[in-house]
Amino acid sequence: MSEGSEARQETLWAEGELPPRPEVTERLPGPQGGARFQPVDRQQMLLRPVEVDKLVEPQHWVRAVWEMTGQLDLTAYTEAVRAVEGVAGRRPYDPRLLISLWIYAYSEKVSSAREVARRCEYHPAYQWLTGCEVVNYHTLADFRVDHQAALDRPFAQLLAALSSEGLISLEQVQRLEQALEELQKVQAAAQAEAEPAERRVSATEAEARLMKQPDGGSAPSHNVQISTDTAHSIIVGVGVTPEGNDQHQLIPAVEQVEQQNGRAPQQMIVDDGYTTRANILAADRGLDMIGGTMEDHAEATRRRLQARGLAPEFYPHNFPYHSASNSYTCPAGQTLAYQRTQHDRVGVERDYYQARAADCRDCALRQACQPGQHGRMMVRQENVPTVAAYLAKMQTEAARAAYRRRAPVAEFSNLWLKAKLGLR
Repeated sequence: MSEGSEARQETLWAEGELPPRPEVTERLPGPQGGARFQPVDRQQMLLRPVEVDKLVEPQHWVRAVWEMTGQLDLTAYTEAVRAVEGVAGRRPYDPRLLISLWIYAYSEKVSSAREVARRCEYHPAYQWLTGCEVVNYHTLADFRVDHQAALDRPFAQLLAALSSEGLISLEQVQRLEQALEELQKVQAAAQAEAEPAERRVSATEAEARLMKQPDGGSAPSHNVQISTDTAHSIIVGVGVTPEGNDQHQLIPAVEQVEQQNGRAPQQMIVDDGYTTRANILAADRGLDMIGGTMEDHAEATRRRLQARGLAPEFYPHNFPYHSASNSYTCPAGQTLAYQRTQHDRVGVERDYYQARAADCRDCALRQACQPGQHGRMMVRQENVPTVAAYLAKMQTEAARAAYRRRAPVAEFSNLWLKAKLGLR
């Protein structure tokens, strides 16, 4: 501050325009009694309007539970209901409500019918489900007991879908609906298997399927198919499938390449997962397929007979074949005559030969041969000409050299996507 400004300030103070504040030397006396606060009365009774739908926020996952139970087929629960329109009698609780209550209770690790009934009295989520009605615990318990077997499956399915990936918002209801649709597909496929197994789907990735991982475990995954041009190492086709193996993906890959590039490839080099007789036959329509060699049928037969305990001298390759009579002779000198040819497997012909039951019944080598009730049978399996030609081609040096070009190109693309782009 300059000397001139100090002089002006003294003049202002002197003129009295800004008088100085007096110093406070004393405080006013305070209250003499104790402090008073607003009391909290938890014993009072209140009567106030309640908008039930606003008891839980729009994102609350109890809404997802209610939406998903609405997608279930509850015919089995409604057929036995005797209370119908036009007939006197007390109306029972909607089975959808009771199922929803139990599912939501289980999701909160509540398994007691009494506790569920108690929560219906005060818990906003339970009150939202019931419309602020209290469901008697006897009703809840009886419903669970009467329908235990029928309820186990939907409980397990919906709880798995709701709890997987931390599902807690209504925004994911659409994905849950898709998950149930996909679950019906995989369960329908499971029923067609010899030994149907429990199947589940991911709520966040409904089209994913449980697939084996490199670490030996399993996880919901997608099978990504990549087609790469060997000349320029450029990805020319990409497909995504829920199937866990590659056996049925060759033709879709060819179609994908043709769609993306305007023309079909002349040659496809594939790994062992694609090398099936069905693919060899399908690729015979103008596509040069280069791939692995399939398991030798004779070797597979040998392992099967060894597991059965058959003596090695009675393996099929020890039975002499006679082309003139189209028959075989067993080590004991008995004839196995031609019976029939079947085409029950893709890409192969299976010729059946069998000895007479009477010849095997009194044979001294019966125990070692294990002929069975109707006489010793043998099956000769031969590839159809197209498959046989493919296997012969894969024995040539040119085909083997072409196959060796696959790994550096195809595996590099997969590795780059996984390691560099993080799409593991």
